[in-house]
Amino acid sequence: MADPTDAADTLPAALPEIEPEPALVPVVPGALRGRAWLTLQTRRAQTLVRGSAPRPGRSAVVGLGRFGREVGYIAAWAAAGELYARWWVERIERGLGEAECTVAAIGADAQRRLASIEGVEFEVARSVEPLRLLLDLGHPLAFRGAYLVAAYDRVARTVLTARHVGLTTQEEGAQLLDAAFHPVRRSQARALGYRFLGVKAEDVVEGSARYREAVAVMGELPRRFVDGGEGDSEADESDLDEPSDPKAL
Repeated sequence: MADPTDAADTLPAALPEIEPEPALVPVVPGALRGRAWLTLQTRRAQTLVRGSAPRPGRSAVVGLGRFGREVGYIAAWAAAGELYARWWVERIERGLGEAECTVAAIGADAQRRLASIEGVEFEVARSVEPLRLLLDLGHPLAFRGAYLVAAYDRVARTVLTARHVGLTTQEEGAQLLDAAFHPVRRSQARALGYRFLGVKAEDVVEGSARYREAVAVMGELPRRFVDGGEGDSEADESDLDEPSDPKAL
């Protein structure tokens, strides 16, 4: 039997100190960052990105970059309740919607043409060296403009393919390209012409100097924006016009 004094001799002189667990420091994730790119394969779509000055027989093109900047500025004031900014956002949304429908319809027609020859399958032409652009956009409406440019690029490739294989004439192909291009250009132009004047409902009701200046610059505000209702946006024919001054583009 072991001597109990022997066990005592094996114990350490002092117990080790137990380190306290560090206090949990609240940690939150950092800000999110991401990037987006637009890939283009036609020169006409590139024009819708970079823009172009007016020239005889052709209107100016705003370009996706400027469109995105204008949209961000207008949308910020619309979110703050500025009445004309809210109207401009509606104009931009409607212009994008109209262009999306037109581009989709022309693209569907071109696809049907390529599928119309039994026994022959066509591959839509692709660029041997596509252009990849980093998108510097900060608002969903601006990205919607980028999606529209991408859609036009696809349609242009389809129409050019149909023309190349003889499923459209040269003249008809050019007309289809223009018919898809112009609504996109017009949708970008909808972002122009806005000027912040801080118009409130009481300015409209009272006919203040601020509102009179806004009417002179941007036109008469639809009544529904004063009443707070949705109203019939299709009734506003005046807001379909593009800026009449080509220098504004």
